[in-house]
Amino acid sequence: FFFQAEDGIRDYKVTGVQTCALPILTLTATGAVSYSWSPSTGLSATSGSSVIATPSSNITYTVTGTNGTNCSASTSTFVKVNPIPIVNAVPSSSAICLSSSAIITASGAQNYSWSPSTGLSASTGNSVTANPASAITYTVTGTDVNGCSASSQASLIVNPPPVISIASTNPVICLGGNSVLNASGAMNYTWSPSTFLNATTGASVISTPTSNITYTVDAIDSNGCSSSSTSLMTVNPLPIIVPSSVDSSICLGTSTVLSASGAITYVWSPSIGLSSSTGNSVTCNTQSSINYTVTGTNANGCSALASIPVTVYSLP
Repeated sequence: FFFQAEDGIRDYKVTGVQTCALPILTLTATGAVSYSWSPSTGLSATSGSSVIATPSSNITYTVTGTNGTNCSASTSTFVKVNPIPIVNAVPSSSAICLSSSAIITASGAQNYSWSPSTGLSASTGNSVTANPASAITYTVTGTDVNGCSASSQASLIVNPPPVISIASTNPVICLGGNSVLNASGAMNYTWSPSTFLNATTGASVISTPTSNITYTVDAIDSNGCSSSSTSLMTVNPLPIIVPSSVDSSICLGTSTVLSASGAITYVWSPSIGLSSSTGNSVTCNTQSSINYTVTGTNANGCSALASIPVTVYSLP
């Protein structure tokens, strides 16, 4: 403004400004001795050459300056208050599994800056991929075309993978036997390979393998996190029992020797007419024709059967 004074014309200026909502702005006037500001809205004072303005909306401030001869003049400045951007940060999932990731997308501004950078694919841009190792809260600061900024936060929970264990009723079985595999530590289970299993899903399955095999269970817990565990099944072969007899046909009142090989221990049945029910060799003195069975067990505890028929002829 121009202030007409007795000693001439002096030039006083307060420039127009643009700021963001809730600003802290210093307005300074020169060219006079004392100053009066209006309106008082958002001003730290209504007098003085310099005041602090914190307007919440567009406003025009007027300053009236008075010189030493008590002559005064006024000028105005327009303060434009741009709105603060409304910045939102939305993760694709608020809870992730360890070693997995979530995409966090920000909106409401033009440029974005993310912090901390831990586990982030980038520290700028409206969309970043987060792969943190533990729970964390990210802050994004968005700046609009007017240079006004605002922040938003996105929190991620990181769930650990489930700890899966497999308990087997018989990790070592004999050929023809079976074992029950019980998995724990999660909610849903899938078994592989499917060979010799009664089912491929569920916490408990029955295995009847014919050779050594390793089963894998893939499990998913209530958080959707997955893990796996393995179990080795060992299959021992059955003994091959070879029976023999000195004479499979005898006369009444005579005897014969029955023998078996291929195992370590032997059990004979029925015990009728036998000198013993155990051992690899027994004496038979039966009174009638009969079919004996010998059960042989090897060092692994696996057993097999063999039969020896004995025919008894009556005396003339």
